[in-house]
Amino acid sequence: MTSAAATVHAGSNLHDESIVLQPEKTPAAGEGSRSLGGGSFTTTYQWRGNGTVLLNLRHPAILAGSRVFASVSEYNTAWNADRFIGNAFIQVLNVSPYNGGVWVRLSCGWSSPINNSISLLVDP
Repeated sequence: MTSAAATVHAGSNLHDESIVLQPEKTPAAGEGSRSLGGGSFTTTYQWRGNGTVLLNLRHPAILAGSRVFASVSEYNTAWNADRFIGNAFIQVLNVSPYNGGVWVRLSCGWSSPINNSISLLVDP
């Protein structure tokens, strides 16, 4: 482990070890892959808390048959400016779209509330 200058964040602090992963072979078109449709979009929601929760993220363009991909990260003061990976274990556990939104079960393993930014990629 190498020492680096410490960056202080609100919530949990960045760990100075990381694991580098190489991508798997991306399937060619027609090999079981499906492109995103022209109506695909991204959106972001913010939640401050900790523990395991079931979030109801409403959006009129999400349908029960939509493909919805969710990710979560911690942020300091602005979700679009200072997201980081800290020592808190934050996980998206389940994603279930419905007509008008998506249910996301999220687990934030920290002893006090921290800022969480949930990003969605939606292919209606």
